[in-house]
Amino acid sequence: MSETGAGPAAPSTLPPFYRKPAAVTLERHGGMGLANETPLGFAAGSHAILLNDVEFQSAARCYPIVFTATDPCVPIAVTGLRANENLFVDAAGKWREGAYVPSYVRRYPFILAEAGDKLTLCIDEDSGLLTVGGPRPFYAEQKPAEVLQQALNFCSAFHAEHQRTIEFCAALKAQGMLHEDRVQIAFAPGQSATLEGFRMIHPQRFEMLPDPVYLEWRKKGWIGLCHAHFISLGNLIELGLLTRVRAAG
Repeated sequence: MSETGAGPAAPSTLPPFYRKPAAVTLERHGGMGLANETPLGFAAGSHAILLNDVEFQSAARCYPIVFTATDPCVPIAVTGLRANENLFVDAAGKWREGAYVPSYVRRYPFILAEAGDKLTLCIDEDSGLLTVGGPRPFYAEQKPAEVLQQALNFCSAFHAEHQRTIEFCAALKAQGMLHEDRVQIAFAPGQSATLEGFRMIHPQRFEMLPDPVYLEWRKKGWIGLCHAHFISLGNLIELGLLTRVRAAG
């Protein structure tokens, strides 16, 4: 399945979680379907997860939202203070109750692959979530069934939201709003974790944003995104507490 659009070329390396993405086709997946449940254990080793702009308000309740030091930079939800540890996924592959689950996680095992102006729906064939037959088939009467239609709609919306998010981050960078930072958090006596290699919005520079720019950003909804970022940083303390509990076993 595919949808046309515009966007940069796909990166040469695979995105987090995905090991064997392949285009969904009738010839390759005609007799297959999707498992009834999607355990989230695949995200257990991700201490940072990509966010889109529409998720800031929900994510700010649970996670610190920071920006990567990459180019282009993107916002991420910090889900752990130690490398390869997601504090919001338990041993059974369940997300912490009441915590917001980022759409990047909910999209899995599907993803859109970009090639020029063409977007193609793919699935991670190594996800362990594909079934032979089953109640959630990919195709019915040789046409895409509801599972694929929903996946395409979700992934298409995610792609559009991501393009808007990149525009927001580019505007932050153009205004000199982002600065690299380093945070050390003690989570137990004699034990601490260091969060580094990320960027945050400089609060003083934000307060000095020129009026015309501020009005433009307000119309685009970006001022609210900035405030959500500032509020979310209070969750660093909660991550320290969760790390203490996880470290204690």
